[in-house]
Amino acid sequence: MRATAALFAILTTLVGAHDAFAQSAGVFLGVASNAANGGADSGGGKGPDLGIMVETPVSPEKRIRFDVTRTSWHAQDVDYRGAVSSADDVTLTTVRLSLVRARRLGNRVGMYGGVGAGGYHYDMKHTMVSHHWRAGILAFFGLEFPFCDRRCAIDAEVRLHVAGGPHTYPLWQVDLSKADAAIGMKVRF
Repeated sequence: MRATAALFAILTTLVGAHDAFAQSAGVFLGVASNAANGGADSGGGKGPDLGIMVETPVSPEKRIRFDVTRTSWHAQDVDYRGAVSSADDVTLTTVRLSLVRARRLGNRVGMYGGVGAGGYHYDMKHTMVSHHWRAGILAFFGLEFPFCDRRCAIDAEVRLHVAGGPHTYPLWQVDLSKADAAIGMKVRF
């Protein structure tokens, strides 16, 4: 938590705050679908997705977002006969920096979208991973429903990611695509 607070302080100092109450922090909970090159038979799977985020404004409609998410699933590699050749529990932790553009659609709803890049960290329960960190990119879109005089908001968000894979069975693929949908709550301070 100290690292997140320090990064937030640095970003606020670098870009400046246009509104004293516009910085926000939030928590997201959702579901992720992790697709390997061959789908569920080559390491893909679904699992819960938990994340935290911090945003600071750079202009009235633009924000910089730092977020961290974590998802896990049971991955398996199935051969041509349908037999499982390898299986393991995979945890994927992402650390990302994004540029967000937001618009109000009225007093009760806003929308936002953005693009970003970051690090994708793979860990497996039983298998040794030789390439833990991989680079990746993402795009996302969300709806924001403010309340409490716009100091709080409920968000619904969809994200699409593409990242390098760990090159370890059961995730042997070169790239991993990840789609997730989440509901979150943000508090402005």
